[in-house]
Amino acid sequence: MARRRPGAYRARVTALALIGLSYRVLVAFAFVAVPAVLTLAIYPTRWIVGFAIVFLLLFGVSWFPPPKLAGRRLERHEAPALFEALESLQRAVNAPALHGVRLDGDFNASAVQFPRLGLFGWHKRVLTLGVPLLAALSREQLLAVVGHELGHFSRSHGRFGHWIYRIRQSWENLYRNLGQEDSGIGSAVNQFYRWFVPRFSVYSFALARLNEYEADADSALASGARSAAQALTAVHVFDSYLAERFWPSLWRGALEQPTPPANVYARLALWVKQAPPEELAARRQQALQRTSDLVDTHPSLAERLRALQADEGPVAPPAVNAGEALLGARWAQALQDAGDDWLRANAQAWKEQHQRLGAHARRYAELRAQAPEALPLEERLELAHLVHVIDGAAAALAHWRALAASEPGDSRVLLGYGRVLAELRSQDAFPVLGQLARRDEGYACAAFEAMKELALALGDPARADQCNTALDDAARRVAAAQAELESAINNAGFEAPRLSPHARGVLARQLGADEAIRAAYLVGVRRPAGSPFAGYLLVIRLDPAPMTRRGETFVQVCERASALADALLEPRELLWVRNIYTTEAMDPELRAALHAVPDAVLFNLLPAGEPAAETMLP
Repeated sequence: MARRRPGAYRARVTALALIGLSYRVLVAFAFVAVPAVLTLAIYPTRWIVGFAIVFLLLFGVSWFPPPKLAGRRLERHEAPALFEALESLQRAVNAPALHGVRLDGDFNASAVQFPRLGLFGWHKRVLTLGVPLLAALSREQLLAVVGHELGHFSRSHGRFGHWIYRIRQSWENLYRNLGQEDSGIGSAVNQFYRWFVPRFSVYSFALARLNEYEADADSALASGARSAAQALTAVHVFDSYLAERFWPSLWRGALEQPTPPANVYARLALWVKQAPPEELAARRQQALQRTSDLVDTHPSLAERLRALQADEGPVAPPAVNAGEALLGARWAQALQDAGDDWLRANAQAWKEQHQRLGAHARRYAELRAQAPEALPLEERLELAHLVHVIDGAAAALAHWRALAASEPGDSRVLLGYGRVLAELRSQDAFPVLGQLARRDEGYACAAFEAMKELALALGDPARADQCNTALDDAARRVAAAQAELESAINNAGFEAPRLSPHARGVLARQLGADEAIRAAYLVGVRRPAGSPFAGYLLVIRLDPAPMTRRGETFVQVCERASALADALLEPRELLWVRNIYTTEAMDPELRAALHAVPDAVLFNLLPAGEPAAETMLP
């Protein structure tokens, strides 16, 4: 429609955008203006009029809270070369001035714009640069990336596309700040977000893609087409290199080290400088081969390079990286600061990884001491998973192939075998995963997702499109199953959990290592007859004192607990997490339901009075 009827397309996108803006005004009116008007009607005095005006002004300023900016603020006197280069870029792309620069630990650069006065505007623009990006790119490449980010604010292109871009971003920011609050206003934002954002994203997709191409053009205008092309390629190559080599290697160290290392980003910078040329060349070829994701507004690398009409050349570690060139003496401190921030943010996750890898290693040794053919199916599956986790996909392939030969009808086997083949970029994954998706609805989402990712990696857009359509259909069936299982949870339809003793022990130890979680209960959810899906309810008791010390919210702790449990479940097994503070009493009906289920208690470190309070960590 965007090509065939551009006028109608723009009108439809504009209408949706105005609906989104109108709803924001409506929510503001409903939650503030209506009570204010009613107050004035009941108490028509001058001081109330003044109070109402001041209140509405304050609400207008605070209604859209600014996003929480990551990283540390960088002052001009700390990096004058960087700020001079940024000012030159702003003039080159005709972008408004920045109001701040920050450094964080992500392999990314971003420029965000938000209103300082809420409904009354007065926008602030902040650029955030990732320390890993500064370590991996040269000065020219980094400035080309920044030129792209500033291009999203450029006055050189049509204002309509940038307006749409900012609306997309503003709704994402609003949802992150208000949509998850347990309040009336949070619920109102959340409900509309679920309806509006998917539709607006679909309709504005073509404009979002165009906006990326225009930002790339700004990057080329500011730094030259060749530098822009080299920057795009280097970003793709080093992103995958660090994600698949450096970070997994670092986290494997948790097996031996109970505490995380303190110099993470200094290590990362060294890894970049020592990156093998042959591996970078292979990753460059893989990046060029990958096709565009149908739900990602960023085009593929190959498409962006064709638009720039520039030769990107080979990828190599920079002789002088952007951090050294633009931050000078401040670079060493930037690496240290980023490492300190990472240490604080990942201390708990590292402790959990240490617990998990230790348990896996012990279990791995037990299973390897026996002949694989002598093991029952459950333990052969467990061994194949552990080989994959500890030794990698290539080492696990033989185990999964043997399982597929002996147990061709087992969905767990087909998924494990198909995932290993897909990770190794083998075309053989498609028939294995396709068979799984056809025969077992509970595994269809996982199968189609793995096939879609493999199709994108192999540059097969037609197959990726088919997988994406099938994935959407499978996701709708999962959503229907979730609704049925939620009904069982609400009616306390619980049964004994079906986790293996090893998985149960791993989960208990990991949750118990978090001082904020004082008790944990896991029960199965009774599923409807004939349903391919199963469910679990994880109930955790939270101590607010450790959370306050760490500056965490209950949402963060619940998300972490959910991730730990999800890693041990099959795709057909859905999980719900419910938290109850230790400062409040557990609902008597829930207490009775948990007490009635055998083995519901993972651990309980609370005083007597809870179900099976004497049960400790297994």
